Amino acid sequence: MGIFKCTPEKLAKLLAGNSEMYNVGVSFLKFVKGRNILSPDLEGKLEIDIKLLRNAQNLATRGKWFAFYVYDSWAEEHYENSEGIELYQKIDAELIRRLGVDSDGVPREEGAIKMLKANRIKRIFTLTPDSSEGYCGVEYESLDDGDGEVIQRKALEEYQIPYFKNAEIDVVRLEN
Repeated sequence: MGIFKCTPEKLAKLLAGNSEMYNVGVSFLKFVKGRNILSPDLEGKLEIDIKLLRNAQNLATRGKWFAFYVYDSWAEEHYENSEGIELYQKIDAELIRRLGVDSDGVPREEGAIKMLKANRIKRIFTLTPDSSEGYCGVEYESLDDGDGEVIQRKALEEYQIPYFKNAEIDVVRLEN
């Protein structure tokens, strides 16, 4: 076994939210290779680790992107932006959050488009998560810290779709 004791899918989930880590990881492994600073056992398996990182990065960058309309009742009381967009990337059978509700409120369409463009995404998918089961780990509705405030997700609203189309990003509406 080399450095990693996980599958490419598990590593891809980490890389999806931290894309710069791939370059750092591969660069580091290539840098230390052949410098006699690793144990002979690890040194002999560096190519396996580099290959695992490449496979994981391929999975992380090929994953379909999903966009949800999101409403945050807490943000409605404290910020002007209580409605907006959350972005997720599908890796294996799980959606990994790439952009979402944080302490500044709900991200707007412009922020989502900026992230999609930075990742060269030309197509996104949207749907309303099942109210009881969610969709690939994303809940339809969740309580925010047990204070009675709620965060609700559903398919993009009709008024949001032109923002993406104008940015040359196709929106595909799926049925859950």
